[in-house]
Amino acid sequence: MSTDRRAEWDARFHLRHPGHTIGHDPSGRRRCLDCTRRTDPAAVQRAIDGNPPADLTPAERAAAVTRLRARGMTGTAIADRIHATDRTVWRVLARARQNQETAA
Repeated sequence: MSTDRRAEWDARFHLRHPGHTIGHDPSGRRRCLDCTRRTDPAAVQRAIDGNPPADLTPAERAAAVTRLRARGMTGTAIADRIHATDRTVWRVLARARQNQETAA
């Protein structure tokens, strides 16, 4: 990506997050560190119990999915439990499987 294009994207990002701390995730994407919440174990537990908070983050959702799958639940049952779609559950599980294969 050209320097001008990168500067344009940075400016757009800062307009959406004025005064916030901007960081980058491992893939290089910009992240607003003030707007993103770290994984809250209580939120993950609530999702596992079947009462997920409305603002469940993707990381919290992934943690709940992997923990429920480890208990032997099916993808559809997990989706019902955490109020997500089947596709979301399968995507999380595929990503976890891919990460395991990469680590091995």
